[in-house]
Amino acid sequence: MRPDITIDHTHGWHVILAAAHRALGWDADALMTFSLTSLALLFLLVPLLWARRLEAWPLALLAVVVCFPHYPFRFMLGRPYILAVTAFMVVLALWQRAGYRPGRGLLALTVSLIALATWTHGGWYQYMLPAAALLGARQWKAGLQMTGCWLVGSFLGAALTGQPLTFLVQQVMVLVSCFGHHSLQRMLVTEFQPHEG
Repeated sequence: MRPDITIDHTHGWHVILAAAHRALGWDADALMTFSLTSLALLFLLVPLLWARRLEAWPLALLAVVVCFPHYPFRFMLGRPYILAVTAFMVVLALWQRAGYRPGRGLLALTVSLIALATWTHGGWYQYMLPAAALLGARQWKAGLQMTGCWLVGSFLGAALTGQPLTFLVQQVMVLVSCFGHHSLQRMLVTEFQPHEG
Protein backbone atom coordinates (compact mmCIF):
# COMPACT_ATOMS: atom_id res chain seq x y z
CA MET A 1 0.00 0.00 0.00
CA ARG A 2 1.03 3.59 -0.47
CA PRO A 3 2.42 5.26 2.67
CA ASP A 4 -0.62 7.57 2.99
CA ILE A 5 -2.94 4.54 3.34
CA THR A 6 -2.43 3.49 6.94
CA ILE A 7 -5.52 1.35 7.58
CA ASP A 8 -6.39 -2.03 6.12
CA HIS A 9 -9.52 -1.47 4.02
CA THR A 10 -10.67 -5.07 4.65
CA HIS A 11 -10.05 -4.83 8.38
CA GLY A 12 -13.07 -6.85 9.47
CA TRP A 13 -12.43 -9.71 7.09
CA HIS A 14 -8.89 -10.04 8.38
CA VAL A 15 -10.20 -10.02 11.96
CA ILE A 16 -12.55 -12.89 11.03
CA LEU A 17 -9.74 -14.86 9.37
CA ALA A 18 -7.41 -14.24 12.32
CA ALA A 19 -10.09 -15.48 14.73
CA ALA A 20 -10.57 -18.63 12.64
CA HIS A 21 -6.81 -19.15 12.59
CA ARG A 22 -6.53 -18.82 16.37
CA ALA A 23 -9.67 -20.77 17.30
CA LEU A 24 -9.41 -23.59 14.77
CA GLY A 25 -5.68 -23.64 14.05
CA TRP A 26 -6.27 -23.24 10.33
CA ASP A 27 -3.24 -22.66 8.15
CA ALA A 28 -3.14 -20.48 5.03
CA ASP A 29 -4.63 -23.21 2.81
CA ALA A 30 -7.55 -23.82 5.18
CA LEU A 31 -8.21 -20.09 5.49
CA MET A 32 -8.20 -19.73 1.70
CA THR A 33 -10.55 -22.69 1.34
CA PHE A 34 -12.85 -21.13 3.94
CA SER A 35 -12.78 -17.78 2.12
CA LEU A 36 -13.50 -19.29 -1.29
CA THR A 37 -16.26 -21.67 -0.25
CA SER A 38 -18.06 -19.62 2.39
CA LEU A 39 -18.24 -16.45 0.33
CA ALA A 40 -19.22 -18.23 -2.90
CA LEU A 41 -21.93 -20.21 -1.10
CA LEU A 42 -23.16 -17.07 0.61
CA PHE A 43 -23.51 -15.28 -2.73
CA LEU A 44 -25.09 -18.26 -4.47
CA LEU A 45 -27.52 -19.37 -1.73
CA VAL A 46 -28.69 -16.26 0.15
CA PRO A 47 -30.86 -14.92 -2.72
CA LEU A 48 -32.83 -18.19 -2.61
CA LEU A 49 -34.22 -17.11 0.78
CA TRP A 50 -36.55 -14.56 -0.80
CA ALA A 51 -37.02 -16.02 -4.27
CA ARG A 52 -40.65 -16.75 -5.04
CA ARG A 53 -39.50 -19.19 -7.68
CA LEU A 54 -36.25 -20.95 -6.83
CA GLU A 55 -35.25 -21.42 -10.47
CA ALA A 56 -35.25 -17.65 -11.08
CA TRP A 57 -31.88 -17.08 -9.36
CA PRO A 58 -29.93 -19.81 -11.22
CA LEU A 59 -31.51 -18.61 -14.49
CA ALA A 60 -30.45 -15.03 -13.73
CA LEU A 61 -26.90 -16.27 -13.09
CA LEU A 62 -27.02 -18.21 -16.36
CA ALA A 63 -28.05 -15.06 -18.22
CA VAL A 64 -25.06 -13.24 -16.72
CA VAL A 65 -22.72 -16.07 -17.75
CA VAL A 66 -24.05 -16.01 -21.32
CA CYS A 67 -23.57 -12.24 -21.61
CA PHE A 68 -20.36 -11.92 -19.57
CA PRO A 69 -18.59 -15.32 -19.49
CA HIS A 70 -15.80 -14.20 -17.14
CA TYR A 71 -17.97 -12.30 -14.66
CA PRO A 72 -18.98 -15.20 -12.37
CA PHE A 73 -15.30 -15.90 -11.78
CA ARG A 74 -15.20 -12.74 -9.65
CA PHE A 75 -17.55 -14.37 -7.14
CA MET A 76 -15.25 -17.34 -6.73
CA LEU A 77 -12.16 -15.39 -5.65
CA GLY A 78 -12.76 -15.52 -1.89
CA ARG A 79 -12.47 -11.74 -1.52
CA PRO A 80 -14.57 -9.88 1.07
CA TYR A 81 -16.35 -7.70 -1.49
CA ILE A 82 -18.52 -10.78 -2.09
CA LEU A 83 -19.89 -10.38 1.44
CA ALA A 84 -20.57 -6.70 0.72
CA VAL A 85 -22.34 -7.56 -2.56
CA THR A 86 -24.48 -10.17 -0.79
CA ALA A 87 -25.40 -7.69 1.95
CA PHE A 88 -26.31 -5.18 -0.77
CA MET A 89 -28.60 -7.72 -2.49
CA VAL A 90 -30.28 -8.56 0.82
CA VAL A 91 -30.94 -4.90 1.63
CA LEU A 92 -32.40 -4.20 -1.81
CA ALA A 93 -34.57 -7.33 -1.81
CA LEU A 94 -35.94 -6.76 1.69
CA TRP A 95 -36.71 -3.09 1.03
CA GLN A 96 -38.50 -4.04 -2.18
CA ARG A 97 -40.48 -6.72 -0.35
CA ALA A 98 -41.47 -4.12 2.28
CA GLY A 99 -42.71 -1.81 -0.46
CA TYR A 100 -39.99 0.69 0.47
CA ARG A 101 -41.78 1.28 3.77
CA PRO A 102 -39.35 -0.36 6.18
CA GLY A 103 -40.29 -0.97 9.78
CA ARG A 104 -37.90 -0.58 12.69
CA GLY A 105 -36.65 -4.15 12.37
CA LEU A 106 -35.74 -3.71 8.71
CA LEU A 107 -34.08 -0.37 9.43
CA ALA A 108 -31.98 -2.00 12.18
CA LEU A 109 -31.09 -4.92 9.89
CA THR A 110 -30.12 -2.48 7.12
CA VAL A 111 -27.84 -0.56 9.48
CA SER A 112 -26.30 -3.85 10.65
CA LEU A 113 -25.67 -5.13 7.11
CA ILE A 114 -24.15 -1.83 6.01
CA ALA A 115 -21.94 -1.85 9.12
CA LEU A 116 -20.85 -5.43 8.38
CA ALA A 117 -20.13 -4.61 4.73
CA THR A 118 -18.18 -1.49 5.70
CA TRP A 119 -16.16 -3.31 8.35
CA THR A 120 -15.28 -6.29 6.14
CA HIS A 121 -14.80 -4.60 2.79
CA GLY A 122 -14.75 -0.86 3.28
CA GLY A 123 -16.70 0.43 0.28
CA TRP A 124 -19.08 2.41 2.52
CA TYR A 125 -19.75 5.05 -0.14
CA GLN A 126 -21.49 2.48 -2.39
CA TYR A 127 -24.55 2.39 -0.15
CA MET A 128 -25.36 5.97 -1.03
CA LEU A 129 -26.53 4.68 -4.44
CA PRO A 130 -29.86 3.18 -3.28
CA ALA A 131 -30.46 6.27 -1.13
CA ALA A 132 -29.79 8.51 -4.13
CA ALA A 133 -32.03 6.36 -6.33
CA LEU A 134 -34.90 6.60 -3.85
CA LEU A 135 -34.48 10.35 -3.51
CA GLY A 136 -34.22 10.68 -7.30
CA ALA A 137 -37.51 8.79 -7.61
CA ARG A 138 -39.07 11.26 -5.13
CA GLN A 139 -39.52 8.58 -2.52
CA TRP A 140 -38.57 11.14 0.12
CA LYS A 141 -39.32 9.19 3.27
CA ALA A 142 -37.70 5.95 2.08
CA GLY A 143 -34.77 7.91 0.63
CA LEU A 144 -34.14 9.71 3.92
CA GLN A 145 -34.48 6.45 5.85
CA MET A 146 -31.96 4.75 3.55
CA THR A 147 -29.64 7.76 3.86
CA GLY A 148 -29.84 7.50 7.65
CA CYS A 149 -29.14 3.75 7.52
CA TRP A 150 -26.20 4.39 5.21
CA LEU A 151 -24.65 7.06 7.41
CA VAL A 152 -25.17 5.23 10.71
CA GLY A 153 -24.15 1.82 9.32
CA SER A 154 -21.06 3.23 7.63
CA PHE A 155 -19.92 4.98 10.80
CA LEU A 156 -20.61 1.91 12.97
CA GLY A 157 -18.68 -0.35 10.60
CA ALA A 158 -15.80 2.12 10.51
CA ALA A 159 -15.91 2.45 14.31
CA LEU A 160 -15.19 -1.27 14.60
CA THR A 161 -11.76 -0.59 13.07
CA GLY A 162 -10.87 1.66 16.00
CA GLN A 163 -10.19 4.65 13.75
CA PRO A 164 -13.55 5.51 12.17
CA LEU A 165 -12.83 8.88 10.58
CA THR A 166 -9.44 7.86 9.22
CA PHE A 167 -10.97 4.64 7.86
CA LEU A 168 -13.81 6.47 6.07
CA VAL A 169 -11.47 9.11 4.59
CA GLN A 170 -8.94 6.55 3.43
CA GLN A 171 -11.65 4.52 1.69
CA VAL A 172 -12.43 7.58 -0.43
CA MET A 173 -8.70 8.11 -1.04
CA VAL A 174 -8.41 4.51 -2.31
CA LEU A 175 -11.39 5.07 -4.63
CA VAL A 176 -9.97 8.30 -6.01
CA SER A 177 -6.51 6.79 -6.47
CA CYS A 178 -7.99 3.92 -8.47
CA PHE A 179 -9.29 6.31 -11.11
CA GLY A 180 -7.04 9.32 -10.57
CA HIS A 181 -4.19 8.41 -12.90
CA HIS A 182 -3.69 7.70 -16.58
CA SER A 183 -2.41 4.13 -16.66
CA LEU A 184 -2.43 2.11 -19.82
CA GLN A 185 -5.50 -0.11 -20.07
CA ARG A 186 -3.39 -3.27 -19.98
CA MET A 187 -1.91 -2.11 -16.65
CA LEU A 188 -5.28 -1.84 -14.90
CA VAL A 189 -6.65 -4.57 -12.67
CA THR A 190 -9.17 -6.78 -14.45
CA GLU A 191 -12.29 -5.12 -13.08
CA PHE A 192 -11.19 -1.71 -14.41
CA GLN A 193 -10.33 -2.90 -17.89
CA PRO A 194 -12.85 -2.34 -20.69
CA HIS A 195 -15.01 -5.31 -21.56
CA GLU A 196 -14.29 -6.99 -24.88
CA GLY A 197 -17.92 -6.62 -25.97
